[in-house]
Amino acid sequence: MDSRQVDQIVNRIAYQIYEDNFQEKGVVIVGIKNKGYKLAEKIMASLKEICDLDVKLIALTIDKKNQVKGDVNIDAERKELAGKSVILVDDVLN
Repeated sequence: MDSRQVDQIVNRIAYQIYEDNFQEKGVVIVGIKNKGYKLAEKIMASLKEICDLDVKLIALTIDKKNQVKGDVNIDAERKELAGKSVILVDDVLN
């Protein structure tokens, strides 16, 4: 895909998130580090252009090589997520 196609897809995802969550108090976009977080940043930027939802971006770190161990870290407190719609974003290339 070229950059224009990627931008169109990201924009469509942002519109879908807005359509599904326009009545929510807030939306939390959780991007799985590294590439998922970069995609989440693009989605958040697009969301801010199309709507006035209260949107927060948070990073989630997972040890993908050792999933059995279960090391998961999120850059947020539980209270930041309470009562909000949470969207988990990861890349689909791998």
